[in-house]
Amino acid sequence: MRILAAVLFFLMSSSLFSQPNSVRLFGMGNVSIAVPDIEGEAFVNPAKAVRLTGVFLRLRPTYLRDSRSSDGSSSYLSGGSSYSSNYSSDNTQTDALAPVDGVISLNPLYVGGSASYRLSSLNSSSESRQTYPTSSQSNSSKSETSGPGTRMAVLGAFDFGGVSIGGSASMSNESQEYKFSNVYAYSPPGTTNSNEDESKFESSGTSLGAGFLAGSLDTYEISVYGNLGFSKSENKPTRSVSNGVPQPLNEPYVNRYEASNNSVYAEIRKRIDERFLLGGRISRSSSSSDDFNKSRWYSSSSPQGIYDERKTGTSEETSYEFGAGCSWTVQSGGVFSVEFILSPNTSTRKGLFPTEGTAFDGRVYRRGDVAYEAEDKRLAKTLRLGGEIPVADGLYLRVGAEVIWSSLENTSRQFYDQRTDKNTGVDDGAFYGGGGFSYALSPFRVDYTLSAIPRIMYSSYSYYGPYSTSQIDVLMRHHLTIALQL
Repeated sequence: MRILAAVLFFLMSSSLFSQPNSVRLFGMGNVSIAVPDIEGEAFVNPAKAVRLTGVFLRLRPTYLRDSRSSDGSSSYLSGGSSYSSNYSSDNTQTDALAPVDGVISLNPLYVGGSASYRLSSLNSSSESRQTYPTSSQSNSSKSETSGPGTRMAVLGAFDFGGVSIGGSASMSNESQEYKFSNVYAYSPPGTTNSNEDESKFESSGTSLGAGFLAGSLDTYEISVYGNLGFSKSENKPTRSVSNGVPQPLNEPYVNRYEASNNSVYAEIRKRIDERFLLGGRISRSSSSSDDFNKSRWYSSSSPQGIYDERKTGTSEETSYEFGAGCSWTVQSGGVFSVEFILSPNTSTRKGLFPTEGTAFDGRVYRRGDVAYEAEDKRLAKTLRLGGEIPVADGLYLRVGAEVIWSSLENTSRQFYDQRTDKNTGVDDGAFYGGGGFSYALSPFRVDYTLSAIPRIMYSSYSYYGPYSTSQIDVLMRHHLTIALQL
């Protein structure tokens, strides 16, 4: 299950093509609230494209390698008997992207777009073992996901003189091959079961955005941007083997997902004097998704089974962001910035019964009734620090760090045993750091950023008993921008 969850997150993440719009700011710890970046911001809020002049082109090849390892254990006493469990997992993700962006100024009209091609892979492995008073079981799993993806986007903006508006549209497609194998062992009676599965995951998405920009840094610069997106995906099995015996796929088990998301953010910036700049940001984003499974369903009213598609789950998520930042320019031309962001998040998940039936205590459930529901409430705090200094004509060096710590409350409810579980005090944190350089030789400029920072995460809470997990991540990212300004 841990491997499946990791793979689904990798496949369905809304940031499949996630990379910084500004390699420069990424090397400064991701600061962005009070550090204007004309080139990168134009591809977030299209209204800011009016800040570009002439013909602007940039190539942003990116290579990412993300290795994650985690382990955990728990134990508790019940009825005088001892129960224990432990697990470990390893995940390695690699991404190679080659996006190209551009904007042409036809003042007062500005038009542009971007295109991106991606090759990615995700390899995961997991082992777990549960020990009970009279028995034990273990599970070993491996998975591999790989495939290409493309993304196309267009944008336009119009400058009314002091006020500009803009719009954008994008379309993406992803295709992934997925291979999964696992081995279950039970003792007693000492039996072993093995499975091998292969499937193909395809997804597509579209989004529309609109932006507004008014004022200037010397007065007040106000910008607003909103985005609306839709996506759908489908996972089809192509091969199945159980205990060495190939299984027929004449009625494949198909998973289909439909999702929508929307976001809006507003920023305000004000230059206090020649050195200091203040900024603030507030944003809200929400998403929802529905899960469908196509298979042969059995129930008391259809003992022979019915092969059709049924809705099996829903999820919703709402996030807010409240941030403030400050930057100051030193006499040498260097820039330093600090910002703090508070991000509350609430997500809910519901599993639905695909058929009717009867619970252990005689309660009847029908198709579409809620089988389980869970709610997560997370509060994340982020501190970002970054700086950039000139070291030679056209050459700048930069360094930055980002610290994130958060708390989580989880509540889950089950239909079968009418049990409600609540976990509180789940705390974790992460640290990111990196650096890079810029070199400008008109009309070209090169930006490079490297992030290769280990992330050590620790979580603890009380469930049946004290429970703790630890995770060590080694994150390596290489980002390069080659920009041309004519």
